[in-house]
Amino acid sequence: MPAQPLSGSLGRSLSAYGLLTAWPLSNYAALSWTLNVLETANGCLLANSHGSLLKALDTFLSQPKALIAWIECCYTYSAVPRYGNLQTWGSRVLEHAEIEPAPNESTKDTEKVGNLAYELGSYLGGLDADWGHQLREKPCLIWEEATAFNPTSLLAKHGVIHVQPLQCEPPPAVVGYAPINWVSQLAPDGESDVVLSIYPSK
Repeated sequence: MPAQPLSGSLGRSLSAYGLLTAWPLSNYAALSWTLNVLETANGCLLANSHGSLLKALDTFLSQPKALIAWIECCYTYSAVPRYGNLQTWGSRVLEHAEIEPAPNESTKDTEKVGNLAYELGSYLGGLDADWGHQLREKPCLIWEEATAFNPTSLLAKHGVIHVQPLQCEPPPAVVGYAPINWVSQLAPDGESDVVLSIYPSK
């Protein structure tokens, strides 16, 4: 699959049928790879036999646009990316790396991939909580609004939408002593006077 919007342009979603026609078996590949990876999360993960898996995962998890395309693919097939599998795999990998008797360069690489997987899983859980409904309706939003409002260093940033948080300035600590204007009105009971005064800030 391409590391770009699946429809070929921003703002347009591809149908599940169109996706399956363009990339046969993409539904299996997109929805099942985390299950297959999870099955490797055991004591033999750090063995050399899994080096190619770790390298492939490191490559994939380090490609922001490919990750967004995968997320779009999942929602196109009306499925939530299996973030729990990534979190579980990542945490198990990190546990195994900690008990490695002689940490080496390979252990550092393993920890890096474990951290990336766990971080991505955590992010996807929050993303689905905030944007899951909208993404199921229109998966292409992952390339624009969803990642703009839920940024992460793992996914690509696009220049289409920029979000700046609102910042309120605190009120001045000291105000002037004399009002610049005021309004007074007699209360309906005829006994009290209501005064609204406007003071300048210093």
